[in-house]
Amino acid sequence: MTVKDGNRRAGHWLGVARDGAVSWRGIRYAHGPRFALPEPLPAPGADVLCDRHGPASAQPGGPIASASLADDALFLNVHAPAADGRRRPVLLWVHGGAFVFGAGAQYDGAPLARAGDIVVVTVNYRLGALGFVDFGALGVPRNLGLHDQLAALRWVREHIEAFGGDPERITLAGESAGAMSVASLMAAPAARGLFRGAILQSGALNLMHEAPLAGAIGQRMLALLERHGENRAALLRAPVQRLFAAQRRLAREYPGILPGAPVFDGDLLPPALAQARAAAAPVPLLLGWNRDEVRLFELPGLRGMLPLDRTALLRRLSGQLGAATAAALAQAYPDGPGGLRELATDAYFAQPVRRAAERHAAAGQPTWAYRFDRRGLLGAPHAAELAYLWDWGGLPGLVLRGGLPTPDRRRLGERMRRHWLGFVRDGRPGDDWPRYTPETPALKLFDREDRVAVDPEPHRRRAWGPHELVAAPP
Repeated sequence: MTVKDGNRRAGHWLGVARDGAVSWRGIRYAHGPRFALPEPLPAPGADVLCDRHGPASAQPGGPIASASLADDALFLNVHAPAADGRRRPVLLWVHGGAFVFGAGAQYDGAPLARAGDIVVVTVNYRLGALGFVDFGALGVPRNLGLHDQLAALRWVREHIEAFGGDPERITLAGESAGAMSVASLMAAPAARGLFRGAILQSGALNLMHEAPLAGAIGQRMLALLERHGENRAALLRAPVQRLFAAQRRLAREYPGILPGAPVFDGDLLPPALAQARAAAAPVPLLLGWNRDEVRLFELPGLRGMLPLDRTALLRRLSGQLGAATAAALAQAYPDGPGGLRELATDAYFAQPVRRAAERHAAAGQPTWAYRFDRRGLLGAPHAAELAYLWDWGGLPGLVLRGGLPTPDRRRLGERMRRHWLGFVRDGRPGDDWPRYTPETPALKLFDREDRVAVDPEPHRRRAWGPHELVAAPP
């Protein structure tokens, strides 16, 4: 790469150099026509200055409600150390947000690129009704948002060398819906061989939709749209706010079930959850969860996304797992708010992640598991680790950390980044983090002082047995 007018060139993409890193923001990797598969784009034939983020994908509110939004917002951002001719490992980050909210621009990859000597890519993809509700009854392709992510991955494979990245050393990573997306791509035959490692933070395949559930949700949304849901042409004309209103109604009608999520479609993905689990890519895997995940969903605006009622949750578990298992779980978790939080955290997050680790390790693949334990005002809630890994400031960092970035909190972030970056560079997080195996289910516990624990809560693991909660009608 060469310097031109203070910018750094990668082909015809011009990035901005600052503080030892170069950032290319707002690169369009594909077009996403409404309710159609993404259309990949060739490299530009003339110089394009990439100095600002593209608009975020259309969404009904949330943390970036005031940002620029668009129906077709398939942009990505690349951050790399200053060029020296070497090819570096690549971290491709898929944002979370319940498949409804979020954007790649929320994650500044420049500090990670500098600290880890890697290339960091963050992506947008279509969200909510535009990307993940099943309108197959009208001939709309399923899993559009996941197809977008696959298009971004292919773009990175094709072009990242121009930015100093190594296309043979790509690690896919994501949190929450982003982790579910990465788990989906691990199961997608079309993505096989396009990446060499995966990181799943607070997410697994279990809350994705089997075809009957996805179809029922899609049909219900079409009914809510009334005349806008009569046929594909009418759906194409539907105002985006009308789609969002129907989406919010669906969330109320299907408590604890994502109104839109990847679906096992027998096309991009295997036709069922069991086949997807069996199809997981044979790559090194780092995954984990946070100790108090569900505390985040007690906040105003998020309350109701996950049903936090002990009786209702045990009833649902009894229906899915059987009365004996539900009774054992009722005994394993004490009554009261604390016990409910522990049960719900395990039901929605810990047990699915633990089972994913068990399956991957049993298949002979290198696996490392963690639990994030550092507590603040909300305990260690969902997404709290992001404030440490990405060194977030402002209100999001304050809320998720549960306080100011004190020296001990900064040191925790540094330790976590060392492990994550080591995994991206070398395919393992470091010698002080033992592999998870069926015989030795070791967890790295991140707290004021990190430690390794083998099977730290065996009574709960035994109560769950081999089971986990899956997406099913309430």
